[in-house]
Amino acid sequence: MKNTLLDIVEAFKLWRFWLILSKFDIIKKYKRSFLGPWWISLSTLILILSISFIYSGLFGLDFKKYILSLSLNLMIWFLIRDCIVESCSSLIESKNFLSNEKFNLIIFTLRVMIRNCIIFSHNILIFVVIFFIYSDFKIIFFLISLFSFLLLLIFLLPICISLSILGTRFRDVQMIITNLMQFLFFVSPILFTKTILLELEWIIIINPIALFLLSISEPINLGIVNIMYFQILFLYLFFANLILVIVYQKYKSNIKYWL
Repeated sequence: MKNTLLDIVEAFKLWRFWLILSKFDIIKKYKRSFLGPWWISLSTLILILSISFIYSGLFGLDFKKYILSLSLNLMIWFLIRDCIVESCSSLIESKNFLSNEKFNLIIFTLRVMIRNCIIFSHNILIFVVIFFIYSDFKIIFFLISLFSFLLLLIFLLPICISLSILGTRFRDVQMIITNLMQFLFFVSPILFTKTILLELEWIIIINPIALFLLSISEPINLGIVNIMYFQILFLYLFFANLILVIVYQKYKSNIKYWL
């Protein structure tokens, strides 16, 4: 466990390296594009408006409340999904680095996470505009939502590191995770609100992604803070780090042979 923690600390000290790699990935992907990463924001805005008009009428929901919930939850979902799925191949894509030099493996997980956080920072501006049109700003609930978001990033880090290693050893992991994320999308309160699942609340409890979505969106959108969600999330955080320690210590030394 001590070695794992030391490697994480060391990786954060090399923040310039993985930040440059993340920026390079985005520049490379959107090279010669007029809007660059703003194309993602534009397509996200169109998706949010389309779903909001259709589903709010279909489910008989208040449009203002629904678009607030949908816009924030959908953007957070994109961040979670892309970080988790792309982490499965992060070490494989960094083969040229790892084959020639001895690098800290966690750097390449941070590369993926920061890359998607940069894209998220573009998308979140859509929610900011919608929020100030349809809701009131209260600093205390904003801080609680911000804390929940930081907790999400702390949760994603051990999950993504573990998947980057397992995805290198077992190449089917990325396909499995991709299909699992599709399933989790439909059982998480993204397209629908939590009230629809009141009788099946256990589905939310056993789904950490759903809990994170609610712990981030409910305070800032509805002014609701559920302490029980945080208690369960800290438990999930403990298990995520426990899995990381086991996987990292067992497979770390074999990565070069699997690439």
